[in-house]
Amino acid sequence: MESAELTVAQTVMAAVVGLDRERVRLYVDLALSSLNEAARHALEELMRSGTYEYQSDFARTYVAQGREEGLQEGRQAGRQEGLQEGLCRGERVALLEVLDARGLKVDAAARQRILACTQPSQLKRWLRRAVTVQSVQELFARGPASKPKARGASPRGRGRSTHKPSLKR
Repeated sequence: MESAELTVAQTVMAAVVGLDRERVRLYVDLALSSLNEAARHALEELMRSGTYEYQSDFARTYVAQGREEGLQEGRQAGRQEGLQEGLCRGERVALLEVLDARGLKVDAAARQRILACTQPSQLKRWLRRAVTVQSVQELFARGPASKPKARGASPRGRGRSTHKPSLKR
């Protein structure tokens, strides 16, 4: 590739760093179309080889910045995914503990269904139902869970607690 053409091509490549894809395509196409055939093939081969190193400080700075931003986004996504998995794991453990504490037998199929669930909202619904269901099969049923029988309640309301739980902690 001729020296002047190489300089122009390298300058264009450095200048497009940080631009949106459509604008990059436009500028690269413009630069490539202005090169003679030998220079264009040489530049295309250099870019395909994967060994091209940015020549300008400008390009190196913005490529490094883009990589750092990508790493940060990846870390944030990883943290979110980890939090989601931790939440699900905790809900699964709690659900199995409640069923065990209530003496409800969890067969292998039910255990697998609970352990395979990755939706926190579904696990939360099952956990709330686990407090009142009479069987594990009822836990997975579509209808409302059976209500526990009130202890000590009389038909006239005697024996009911007048204490209302506080929402404050």
